[in-house]
Amino acid sequence: MDPLTIFQPAKELALEQPRLAFLGLAFVLFLSLVLRNAVPRGPLKKLPPGPRGLPVLGNVRELIGDKWLTFTALKEKYGDLMYLNAAGQHVVVLNTLQAVGDLLDRKAAVSSSRPRSIVVGIMTGNLMLPFLNPGEIWHRMRRASQDGLRSSVVPLFQPALYREALTLTVHMVSDTRVDRSTEWYGHIQRAVAASTIKMIYGKTAVHSDTDPDVRTLNIYLERLTRSATPGAYLVEIFPFLQWFPAWISPWKRMAAAAFAIDSTTFKRLFDETKEAEKKGIERPSVVKTLTERSKALGLQEEEEFWLAGAVFTGAQTMTGVLSWWLMAMILYPDVQKRMHDELDRVVGRDRLPTFEDCENMPYMQAMVREIVRWRPIDPLGLPHTTSEDIWHNGLFIPKGTMLVPNVWAINRDPGTFGEDAHHFNPARHLDKDGKLGPAPADTKEEGHVSFGFGRRVCPGRFFANKMLLINMVLLAWATKFDGERDSAGNLVGLDVDGCIDEGIVVRPVPFACNLIPRFSKATSMLQDQLSELSAQDY
Repeated sequence: MDPLTIFQPAKELALEQPRLAFLGLAFVLFLSLVLRNAVPRGPLKKLPPGPRGLPVLGNVRELIGDKWLTFTALKEKYGDLMYLNAAGQHVVVLNTLQAVGDLLDRKAAVSSSRPRSIVVGIMTGNLMLPFLNPGEIWHRMRRASQDGLRSSVVPLFQPALYREALTLTVHMVSDTRVDRSTEWYGHIQRAVAASTIKMIYGKTAVHSDTDPDVRTLNIYLERLTRSATPGAYLVEIFPFLQWFPAWISPWKRMAAAAFAIDSTTFKRLFDETKEAEKKGIERPSVVKTLTERSKALGLQEEEEFWLAGAVFTGAQTMTGVLSWWLMAMILYPDVQKRMHDELDRVVGRDRLPTFEDCENMPYMQAMVREIVRWRPIDPLGLPHTTSEDIWHNGLFIPKGTMLVPNVWAINRDPGTFGEDAHHFNPARHLDKDGKLGPAPADTKEEGHVSFGFGRRVCPGRFFANKMLLINMVLLAWATKFDGERDSAGNLVGLDVDGCIDEGIVVRPVPFACNLIPRFSKATSMLQDQLSELSAQDY
């Protein structure tokens, strides 16, 4: 079955639910849910402050549109913790670094659950680590992911990451299409997908975004992120709908078909990697590191190949980060100049940069921190849920409350990052000697909170940082970046404040980016190096 045949936008599927037939029953259950979750704001159980909601519907007005901007604006009035009522569901928005540190890191034992997601649960067979609730399977898969993606194994994958970053740079600077300035996103999407597939499965080069595996996995990502959007399906609001048969529940048929297709894909790629190992083909892969410890960790085979597949979910986030970085390069020419000065000083123009050079480029390292801070691709993070009642500074947070980290507001807090926190400025991460400085407390030495919190922190963050760094270094070494300009030299067609919401991640509104070779030999040097690497077995 072609995965495209089972994918429809989540909102279309939601509208197909038999709403009218069950409206009366739905309203009764809905009202009972509201009443059941109502906690009096009395002196003994004082909830965090928040805006007054509508009868029954609660704070529906605050929960539509770009919620991170709404929450950030409301932060000025309500402070660190803000309470919302989402049609009976308790929601507490965490607006500051102190709040997420206290509740998601230091109280991780009771704040590491996820909100219920019926559709995603069926789509993934309850085997997708980021959405799993703590339990035996989650503990096994979490330990395995931490082991297989630890920082000490990253150097094994640097040759593959370098090769794909080099390929991306060659494609970007050699694109001769008339509309090349608007076609860069496809190049980045292919490169990130290829790097991730190679890293997970040890697969040889992926040369096109029409590669069957890239196409299938990108469809899986789109389907998953849209389906995970809160409120995408009525069944998440009216859970009783899950008990209706599949023949009147299109979402249930879609979810079951998605699980079958994705399981088949993940198992095939997993088996191909194992078969290559048996034939003596030695390539580093996440699959190999997982299987070496799987028996000791007690992983079942299905858990292994779904855990490997879960690593691919990071591909979409890296595509978004690199897209925001290109926008930053256009908007901040002074930053671009300082970046080029560092590259010329450390590398020069007679050879290509290497991973070893990156260790001597603190400004480029700071740039990775800064782009993930400045434009977080998941501005509200993935929500947590409390598994017990929590008291925090005299405020009551009931069991089952959804905790939403306002990553956008935390990453842009002037108190933590300076009065220019809304600007892109890598130098904020450097010390007085120009070296990479210590990160703020509770950011896990990342300089931002975009990789998550507590027991839910992203295990692939070490790979992500290396992938971003080498792609930025090679692209910056070879090219200057500029946008589309009018006859007066002013930038046009750049929607700085807009974004495309792809479910739980956001990326920039498409824009033109012109990549201009920095010196005459740059393109030929890149192509020569790529030809040399292509002759080797990757």
